[in-house]
Amino acid sequence: MKFLGRILAIFSMGAQSAYGLSLEHVQSAVFPESKAQFEGTRVGGLSSLTQKDNLFWAVSDDKGQFGEPRLYGFQVEWTGKQLAISLQKVFRLSSGKDTLLKPKAVDFEGSAWLGDSWLLASEGAYHLRPKEM
Repeated sequence: MKFLGRILAIFSMGAQSAYGLSLEHVQSAVFPESKAQFEGTRVGGLSSLTQKDNLFWAVSDDKGQFGEPRLYGFQVEWTGKQLAISLQKVFRLSSGKDTLLKPKAVDFEGSAWLGDSWLLASEGAYHLRPKEM
């Protein structure tokens, strides 16, 4: 499931399909604006959802245009009638002197927590030829 821009949709299991599974849209939540700020960062577009330490995490999908690559941790509360999202943490991904995470060199689309470290998937840098990371 991709966390598109500022929208999070919650689904529940509905009537069963031929394969025994189906989804039903329950509620959506939208961040107030595309230029939302959090702890000195511009939130912008987000991709991927991973749950870790009672938070959902999404990776920044701005290709480094508005700061270093970063992960955002947020809480989701569902009252049965309304969905609320509140940002809790930002985890900045920096490489120090290494150029692996140079500006506009990564386009993170996927993330997973593997017990003691993050696994992040990038589409690479499409403005560079040949494509590189």
